Amino acid sequence: MEIFNVGILELTLILLLAFILLGPQGMIKTARDLGRLMRKILHSPLWASLRQVEREVREVPTRLIREAGLEELEQELQRPSESILPPTAPRPAPPVTPPPPPADEPPSSRGNGKTAT
Repeated sequence: MEIFNVGILELTLILLLAFILLGPQGMIKTARDLGRLMRKILHSPLWASLRQVEREVREVPTRLIREAGLEELEQELQRPSESILPPTAPRPAPPVTPPPPPADEPPSSRGNGKTAT
């Protein structure tokens, strides 16, 4: 677990040093003063305006997409790729071959130019 990129061991070391330097009564007073300072900061108008600016900055990409009319494009990109691709054209039917002539016709009428002897 890390708080402000400070691990458990670093936090323990900081608290131990504070206890040694400030003593038990000094730590209580310092913690109370830090709590009051944090409360004052979190309830200040400056902090409220910073939170408002943060919300506006987070909404900028959404607002830009909406104003540019790219919502439809975004929806199309989220669909599966099969629905985006155009439908494939049907395959052409194979050419129809004429049926073979009946077997009782003479071979010369089949169109091969040879005569039977």
